[in-house]
Formats: sequence, C-alpha cells, structure tokens
Amino acid sequence: MMDCFLEVLLKVDLSYSLKFLSSEQENELLNWDVEKYRQSIN
Repeated sequence: MMDCFLEVLLKVDLSYSLKFLSSEQENELLNWDVEKYRQSIN
C-alpha cells in the first residue's frame, strides 16, 4: 500500500493545494456498487 501511495505522491504537482475527501465522500466511494464488485472479485 505504501508503494501505491508513493506512486501517487510522485505524480502530484505540489504547487496545487490538495483537497481531501470527507468521511461522507469516502463512505460513498467505498459503498459504490462498482467498488463492492471490485472487492468481491479479488
């Protein structure tokens, strides 16, 4: 997981300010039907 995080950070333009997801937004993504399907096939 840290490898993935590092890959993302290396691609981020640090001149932009990052916006973080709220807990509600995270929850929406984690409970999205397509995400549930993706998790079920792994």
